[in-house]
Amino acid sequence: MTTMGQLMTFTRMRCGIEADNSIQDGELMMMLNMALGNLDEVLVNEYEEYNITSYIVTLPQPATGAPNVAPLPSDFHKLRAVDYGWPGSWITLYPFQMPERNRFNNPVANLSFPYGTQVSRKFRLEGNQLYIMPVSFSSGQYQVWYTPKYTFITDVNQSVPTYMDTQGWLQYAISNAGIQIYTKLLLDPTQFKDQMNYFEEVVRNGCVNRMSTGPKCVVNVRNINDACDPWGTGGGWSGIGG
Repeated sequence: MTTMGQLMTFTRMRCGIEADNSIQDGELMMMLNMALGNLDEVLVNEYEEYNITSYIVTLPQPATGAPNVAPLPSDFHKLRAVDYGWPGSWITLYPFQMPERNRFNNPVANLSFPYGTQVSRKFRLEGNQLYIMPVSFSSGQYQVWYTPKYTFITDVNQSVPTYMDTQGWLQYAISNAGIQIYTKLLLDPTQFKDQMNYFEEVVRNGCVNRMSTGPKCVVNVRNINDACDPWGTGGGWSGIGG
């Protein structure tokens, strides 16, 4: 495991500034954190599950006000998935589009087809809130999967995240920091720009197929079988989402 202190040493060596105090340790750590943040973005854009976590939130009954809005954590970056139910019995939910926001505001459909509506709960991310539809069936427990933001390293003894510290990918962060260092020192950073572009390509090519167990499958993300859905609930006659 590479620590921040080791990464700072490697960067100084690469830039030839081992004995140059123009770049203080605190500033170099900030530059490397910015570079690691960029590396994190490359990784999670190419393969979202490199850094993923989850939390459980319980929404109240509709009578208590704003029942269909789930809060997002402070380190939230990208939404990956939402489940409904309880540990050991989760049901996968699917997103709804903006034009579908009032799809379930049909009291006849909700009364006549409660099971289909319940299973077909849907979600949408808007701003800093996660909305669950339909409102009348939004109460319950949800498991929210998301990609967190990159968190700055503040201690030289703290290790770089494991998913970054592999296959020489930290070379990208070192080259990125080299651009910042040479720019401040009024030196030509072209060599570091070329290196960063090269290592970015290495990272993108190497990380994209992390789960190489077979081809991807097609998923019915709308979870709707219109032929068996006369009430517009999205559940189908079987109540399990067609």
